[in-house]
Amino acid sequence: MEKITVYAGEHFPVQPDQAEVFRWLQCGMGLPCRPAYETAWDQAVLLLRQTAAPRAAVLREGADRLAILLTLGNRAEALASSLFQRQEYITGSLLNVLCDELLFQMDRRAALLLQRDLEEEKLFMASREEPGAGLSVPDQQRCLEQMKRAMPDVRISEHGMISPAKSMMYRLVLSRQCCGSALLHDCASCPQKDCLYRSVK
Repeated sequence: MEKITVYAGEHFPVQPDQAEVFRWLQCGMGLPCRPAYETAWDQAVLLLRQTAAPRAAVLREGADRLAILLTLGNRAEALASSLFQRQEYITGSLLNVLCDELLFQMDRRAALLLQRDLEEEKLFMASREEPGAGLSVPDQQRCLEQMKRAMPDVRISEHGMISPAKSMMYRLVLSRQCCGSALLHDCASCPQKDCLYRSVK
């Protein structure tokens, strides 16, 4: 893996899950809000496809750590805000949640892409550090400084707020052991008797 690897375009297709989005909106079948959101669905998805620019940058921090930054850019977020300002609340709220859902889809897809690339080095994802839980604001600022050529529009405030808002950052700690993050791994039948994960499971 390069010092900085960028994933974009075909790696993150815009394929919204309507059931999941409506669940996030708490808009179940039979509720008064449902017909309005169903009517606005196609338009909101089209707006998402026209404005979202999903990209991921992966920074190699030494041999055993990766910093990952995911963003949709600022156009979709800005459009959702303008829809609210024009009092187009249904389409605005739907686009806003569609952005969130796409960001979480990116997170899942990025994990698969990284897993594939790390296999070539016989490395595995052992643990994940989140902002405020292992990944400090100074760490994020330092990583963003190194990523600025790949992600020139992403900023972070002194309080840890990332801009554009439809972005996320985290760190992965890597391991030569394959069972660090495998919740269903059976340590009792594993041949690696001296594995450090035995002591924490």
